[in-house]
This record gives sequence, C-alpha cells and structure tokens, in this order.
Amino acid sequence: MDSHVDKTAIKLLVAADKAAQNKIDKYARLDSTHTFYLFAIETVGTTFLFQRLSMALQMGNAVSFQDTMITE
Repeated sequence: MDSHVDKTAIKLLVAADKAAQNKIDKYARLDSTHTFYLFAIETVGTTFLFQRLSMALQMGNAVSFQDTMITE
C-alpha cells in the first residue's frame, strides 16, 4: 500500500485528495455497465414500514445476485 505521509507532511489534504481521485477514477465508467434508477419511498415515519422495506430490499438483492455467483 502506498504511503502518503511524506506528501501530507508538505501539503495538507494530499491523502484525502488522492483518495477522492482514486474513487472517481474507479467509478468513472460504472454507468456504461450498469443501469441506475432513482426512486423515493415515503415511510410515514413508522418503524414497521421501514423494517418491511429493508426486508423487501434484501430479498430483491438476493434474487438479483442468486445466479451471478460462479459455483464449482
């Protein structure tokens, strides 16, 4: 792992700037391989509805990734 101690000692936020740029570079082409949909859900502030939403999302994720794993 690269160390940013020597650069950070000279200039503030070098490590944070480098980490941010690494993340930007990593995800720059993500939209060419994935489709993103924005949605909003009103929870009316109830814990029950939030728990149901969490379970629905987990079940959806499980179904989505069910056939994507390589098994031997």
